[in-house]
Amino acid sequence: MSDDQRDLRLTGADLHERFERFLADGQAGAGVAAFEQICAQNPRWGLAHDLLGQLREAAAQMEAAYEAYRAGMNIGLRSRRMSRQLKADLVLKVIEFCLSRDWHERAMSHLDALEELAPHHPLVAQLRGADKREAEAHVADHMSRRQRAQAWVHEARSRFEARDYLAARDLYLKALATDERSTNAYIFLTRTFEHLGGQALNEGVAYFEDLVRRRPNWGLGFNLLGQLHAAAGSDEEAYQALVRGADLSDTSPTLDARRKAELRADLVRFCEARTWPERSQAQRERLRALAPAHPLAASATLLPGIDDSDDPERVLQAARAASQIGQWVQAARYYQGAIQRHPRLRVAYSELAAVYLQMGATGRAQGLRFFGRLVEMSPKWGLVWRLLGQLHAASGDDDAAYRALREATLLGVASTRLPSAVKIDHLMELVTFCSERQWFNRALEHVKLVLELQPDNGPARSLLAVLTARGAPERLEEDSQAEF
Repeated sequence: MSDDQRDLRLTGADLHERFERFLADGQAGAGVAAFEQICAQNPRWGLAHDLLGQLREAAAQMEAAYEAYRAGMNIGLRSRRMSRQLKADLVLKVIEFCLSRDWHERAMSHLDALEELAPHHPLVAQLRGADKREAEAHVADHMSRRQRAQAWVHEARSRFEARDYLAARDLYLKALATDERSTNAYIFLTRTFEHLGGQALNEGVAYFEDLVRRRPNWGLGFNLLGQLHAAAGSDEEAYQALVRGADLSDTSPTLDARRKAELRADLVRFCEARTWPERSQAQRERLRALAPAHPLAASATLLPGIDDSDDPERVLQAARAASQIGQWVQAARYYQGAIQRHPRLRVAYSELAAVYLQMGATGRAQGLRFFGRLVEMSPKWGLVWRLLGQLHAASGDDDAAYRALREATLLGVASTRLPSAVKIDHLMELVTFCSERQWFNRALEHVKLVLELQPDNGPARSLLAVLTARGAPERLEEDSQAEF
């Protein structure tokens, strides 16, 4: 339900808090009355109806619980934002509830909705013609496996956010071995393989190649395989996989038109980033057939002859226009031209680095080469060191990122023109960078520099106490392996 159709004073967290409080206090009946009022005030809020169903079930109001569950399901099925997989889960929840009450016919009445959402769902075939006991066993087994898989996916996300990528990979694989329909697990597993790199990245490619061999009409699988090929630097293999994925998506009866257009637009950007004009134009035409008004469906030529302009503002405008519609290669070329003609045009360097970051792995590699040459030519220029550090960080090379960011920060500290407030901001950003990676002795070094510049800096004094309490040594180790 959209925000203008429900009480904005209530959030999902508020509902869960009230629901849990009623259950904990053993007041399911009072909870039913309260949530009936909430549902009356918010008739299209699916979560409220679902929680009302659970409260009615706890109060032994089974028929009323079914009506609430069904209302929540129907709201979810009408949603334009909820994925088909989640909608299928809503239908399964109602089917499971009905079977647990021995309402076999009522449960089977929802099977058509499940088949429409997920025609290849294993339960569709299993439940057709099954008796009550068989149907109940099939659904219970599926829901149990689904819940276990979701728990492992949740734990894997936590490990991923903690940068424990090996543990995250193993948990995602474990979840998918239990429930191979967990779409999010495939997506996050792909990102995990990308972060691991090296041999693990090759293992990821092999894993998805096996999947698409077994499921040759699976568009998402080809799309993820293409992303892994691109991360591994295999551009041709990536292109072929991405094209296959986009072609399958174009003919999918379940994928919405906007998502189909975005997949094709991603292909346009992929080709643009690799300077493949013929392929780029071919994909642009396919995109135009899907979404004529899409910004990338327009011609690739923006401002002919702009490369010959000596007006830096005109070139910057052209570069920004190209960036806004995702023509990253064109934008990068404009920025490079501006830098070549106006080497001290600082904004062009910053915006060029942002473009390289948007271009994915290939763009980051180009950016590292470009800014790597710049710091060799201008080793005392803090800005280009900082941008080089950002590119290293985005590429996953934390040590190289630290060295570049540290060089930029120390050059700033030594500057007689940079305001003290800016110096302190840069130092604190570096402290945060180090702390996030648990490089506490490096963080301590930069906290001390902040206090040299501003002895009464409150955040720095607090951090000094925290880092000292962690046992950071007074003598700083240069070797990152000595970090604790």
